Amino acid sequence: PETMREMDDKNRVELTKFSVFKQIQAYVKERRAGVTVKGDGNSCNMILILPGQGSEIALQEMIAETRNLIRRENGIDLNVGVGQAVADQKSISLAYKTAKLSSELYYFRQEREIDYTKLKKEFTLSFDDFTRAYQLFLNALLNSEAHYMDKFQECLDIIESMHFGNRYAAENRCVVMAW
Repeated sequence: PETMREMDDKNRVELTKFSVFKQIQAYVKERRAGVTVKGDGNSCNMILILPGQGSEIALQEMIAETRNLIRRENGIDLNVGVGQAVADQKSISLAYKTAKLSSELYYFRQEREIDYTKLKKEFTLSFDDFTRAYQLFLNALLNSEAHYMDKFQECLDIIESMHFGNRYAAENRCVVMAW
């Protein structure tokens, strides 16, 4: 059973999430720049309506101001995923999907702001490359070779490359590798 302290900690986390959401919502509403939609888990989604000309600068200013506000008020450093800008309502789902993907890439990139339009990733490694690297790692480990950690890192690098953008596939590959 949960202790009172654990329940208090969970409640504090939920209250903080709610407070951050409300602060972001008020910020966007005050500037009449769009709408804020409650997200899932730890995310908050904003649909920003910005002028075509100068929208990149306006977006960067809003991101910086929002991040500064939340850092100052809550001591939290926000991660931001920026989606594909769209020109009509029919394409909002594309903007949402690309923003969500960008925010989830923090797991791979450890960057506080990831812009979908600036992503460039080439997938050049395959499962065969992983299998070869894994066999070299196992051989080095079983033979107590000094460079076994280098071989292990090569496996992790291949996993990151193969499953870039899919945290669950990368984690599952690591779990399978540990068996």
